[in-house]
Amino acid sequence: MIAETIIKETVEMLIDLNIFKTIERKIPDYDNIKNIPAVNMPIACVNSFVPLPIYENIRQAQNKTVLEIDINVYALDNETPDSRISEFIFEIWKGFNAYKYSPPTLERRLIDGDKSIMPPFTLLNLKLEFQYTSTKLTI
Repeated sequence: MIAETIIKETVEMLIDLNIFKTIERKIPDYDNIKNIPAVNMPIACVNSFVPLPIYENIRQAQNKTVLEIDINVYALDNETPDSRISEFIFEIWKGFNAYKYSPPTLERRLIDGDKSIMPPFTLLNLKLEFQYTSTKLTI
């Protein structure tokens, strides 16, 4: 499936950045975050949504499909959280634009970002959007 390939490659892109100690494919709740040892921080969590067809070409049996992926970054930084978040945004943005995703006809963009501070944690949430062409059998 194309969507699963994109998700796996997004995780690979994050690994290649070499700035995260832990990368997971789920969003932990606050209790789980509190129990993560400091040596495993910062942590990046990748969560995807159901791919949605946005355009259907009946003659060619193809769909234009959208997949959204959230990347949540949790870090321990009470002294300079804004600069730490800026560092994560810059590195993820650079990696996201440089990474060679394999699915053809792939368009991608960063569509949203948000930060928050939940002492002792700094949280960054980025929403990525991927648009690609798929057949009716492969979303």
